[in-house]
Amino acid sequence: MMRRRDLSRSLLGSAAGALVLTELAPAAAVKAPRNAQRIRAEVDLQVTPADFAFPADPYIDPRRYGADPTGRTDSTAALQTAINVASACRGTIWIGNDCSYLCGALSLTFTGDRNTSGLRIMGSSVNGSRLIQNGHPEAILTFRGSAPAKYPQESHLVLENFSIFCTGTGTDAIVLYGLGNWTLRNLHIGGSRHSIWLHFALTGLIEDCWLTGGLNGIYATAEGSFAGSNLVTVRNCVIDAHTGWGIDFDSGDRLKLQACDLEGNGTPGKLNTGALVLRANFGHATGYATADLDGVWFESNRGQVMLVEQNSRLTLAIRNTNWYSSENGNSLLVAGAAAVSIEDSNAPTATGDTWNITAQALFLKNVDVHTLIDTGVRLPTYSRVSTNQGAFGNGRSDDFVGKLTGVEGDAAKVAVNIRQQGDEVELSFSCPLPAAKDANGWEITGLPARYRPRHDAIGFAVAQDRVLACRVAAGTGAITIGRPADVNKSAGMGNATAQIHMRVL
Repeated sequence: MMRRRDLSRSLLGSAAGALVLTELAPAAAVKAPRNAQRIRAEVDLQVTPADFAFPADPYIDPRRYGADPTGRTDSTAALQTAINVASACRGTIWIGNDCSYLCGALSLTFTGDRNTSGLRIMGSSVNGSRLIQNGHPEAILTFRGSAPAKYPQESHLVLENFSIFCTGTGTDAIVLYGLGNWTLRNLHIGGSRHSIWLHFALTGLIEDCWLTGGLNGIYATAEGSFAGSNLVTVRNCVIDAHTGWGIDFDSGDRLKLQACDLEGNGTPGKLNTGALVLRANFGHATGYATADLDGVWFESNRGQVMLVEQNSRLTLAIRNTNWYSSENGNSLLVAGAAAVSIEDSNAPTATGDTWNITAQALFLKNVDVHTLIDTGVRLPTYSRVSTNQGAFGNGRSDDFVGKLTGVEGDAAKVAVNIRQQGDEVELSFSCPLPAAKDANGWEITGLPARYRPRHDAIGFAVAQDRVLACRVAAGTGAITIGRPADVNKSAGMGNATAQIHMRVL
């Protein structure tokens, strides 16, 4: 029989044991991982996390797979695993606060469409979430479509709120190859060969990014006859300090730059570098091309600053754009375009601010440029244009010295002033025309080729109280004043103005 005191001891022992168990249970719970379960994508990919304390949902943390946030050791394998898992579950990778991951090449090939495939990589901030180059990879982040040389893979891709730092200029930061429907937002990229390489990557947005250093900021290309990087919008970005081009668009269509700052790009003395170049291949695949600059600021760029290679497909529209402190040379050189429109913009400084434009049509409104060279323009339409050569309130002003025939004595020369607005041309003769030799009237040759009409043009010449017919011949541009019924060979004409409507295209 158990004595009472033995029973009491037994009960106390049991109570003590219970107390010990009660105290130990919370300690065991604290040591247990918050999420010791693998998510379905990890099971499907046969991935076992290295540290279950970091989540896979709602955001995948690369530290779950062993990534080192201090940057002391390489995290390439862990980051690649995070990308693979996030792609499998159509999820988001989070580069956490104060995480600096040392890595080499990371890549993903999309196989779905916008309804079945997507990936987002998101950081906490550009100065708190970093990818830092390790080794010598071709690129840090490469995203491809399943058939990149045939058609764009329209899968959702979003990269935002982190930095990529490269060392040297042999590595690209981001390469998009054969993709459509992507967004790059609030990224800081420094020191790469190409900050962003768009290779047949279309329907995308680059917004609030800072691309600095290296060879090129944005580089757009395509293969052969395949469509280029169409429908790309670059908005509120700073693109600076590239030795090649800030933006080099070799192939594509419908490029839009809005409120961007391009500074310090290009190499001094090298005209094949600068802030922005639109290549001759722009619009090749579609047969037409449009580029739109709105609110762009060019400052302290070197080389060519802005170059448009010869391209008869291109329509270029520029608004609210300023050139400031460019290197000597052309701040804007358009070697050939279908149409160029520049409004509410200026390039007023003496050194470097020259617009040299060759185009079928040029529209200028409310612009101030130090030097305008428009000899390669067929149809100029100007409204309040101020240059160092003078102001053009209504159209282009030009001069030439023509050879005057059909007069008594030796052939004479006559100074002719031309004012052109669109296809309306007005010719003024600054000195009196001598008496006509016969009833055939006067003929003036030497009209510059850009003013010669495609078909014979008919107008009239006015001098004092006389009104005579005026004709400009197609091809040669010979100007004939008067017809037999109107000409008195014994009388000359005073200072004359000829008004004639010519189709010069």
